[in-house]
Amino acid sequence: ANGFVYGSLLDDVGDGVEVIESKDGGKVWDSIVVDSMAVKNLATDSSGKVIYGMARKGIGGESYLYRSKNGGESWSKVYTFSPPKGAVSSCPDPYFGLTLVVDPKNSSNLSLICFGVYYSDDGGETWKLTIEDKKTEALPVSFTAVKDVLYARDIDTLFVSKDFGKTWTKKKSTISLFQ
Repeated sequence: ANGFVYGSLLDDVGDGVEVIESKDGGKVWDSIVVDSMAVKNLATDSSGKVIYGMARKGIGGESYLYRSKNGGESWSKVYTFSPPKGAVSSCPDPYFGLTLVVDPKNSSNLSLICFGVYYSDDGGETWKLTIEDKKTEALPVSFTAVKDVLYARDIDTLFVSKDFGKTWTKKKSTISLFQ
């Protein structure tokens, strides 16, 4: 829709993956940088015009959700996620895969893995914790969307949402990610 091509690469400072873009069909690539931070995770609506990007200040620092309503030409900060006390990682952690998804039927509905699983129905302005990060319970590490069903998975548990992340059903999996 907007002629952009997106990709990702491992950055040169060991801080994870960063999202790159090409505005000329792949001849020249640049990192997507917002407020001097590289975007680490990207999700678009079905039109490609509304884009959400996650960026963070270093490992263990605050993470920020940005939104572009014009296909990536300009960005605005929508929300700040502060790590819980004692956290040793940051969100997004793109080593694990897709951590931010946009509902293809409604670009205001988002699901995000960031020290828990969160759902927003207002384009990221407010969030509801839908799967809590407890020490005794494994936390999903990535999302997969198939038709109208969103799946989140950790090492041995599958979470299923039929309302794109608003509510979840927890299912024990017989297949481990690390088998």
